[in-house]
Amino acid sequence: MRFDAEVGEFVLGVREESVQLLRGMGTICLQVGLDVKAPSATKAGRFLALQTDLYGIANPYQRTLVGRGTEVLAFTPETGVERPVLKFLLTSAQLHAINEARDGDLRMELEVTGTLPQAPGYPGSTTEVLHFSVAKSRWIEQVSALGPAVAFEMQVPFPLEDDARPVPARSPAPTPGRRHRRRDPGGPSRA
Repeated sequence: MRFDAEVGEFVLGVREESVQLLRGMGTICLQVGLDVKAPSATKAGRFLALQTDLYGIANPYQRTLVGRGTEVLAFTPETGVERPVLKFLLTSAQLHAINEARDGDLRMELEVTGTLPQAPGYPGSTTEVLHFSVAKSRWIEQVSALGPAVAFEMQVPFPLEDDARPVPARSPAPTPGRRHRRRDPGGPSRA
């Protein structure tokens, strides 16, 4: 990621072995490890805010947004490489769509844009697109490890006691200067 000249470049990389599917309550978490190396320039400040967009790639080249995330890193040039773990929540339907679009290995893209709020000059960076893949056998193993929870989705009405909602009655609007008769369902009509 390139920033203004006096700040320098951050070097980014996805650790392909860190891509994992984790089971959660009603969702699935796709976890991606990122390597971020800060420049040696001291004018960069001490915080880096990252905006990430994760895309699934289908054949022929077609991108589908899987999830978005943000991450804030505290760094110093002496630290070396920061290794944040990005987490994207998926539903079973999203996981099935990713799996159906996959042809062999799972191919994905991570778009990363950074902001240095303490840097002098323009704080934004260029957008970096990181391509990575997960081997077919490893992906199938991870999907299988999720168990039967991904086989179906349960739809629960909200709230649980949700009754049928009343529908407002349609009645003609009163005309000025004219009296309308109302019928009382329990008695005779009145003027």
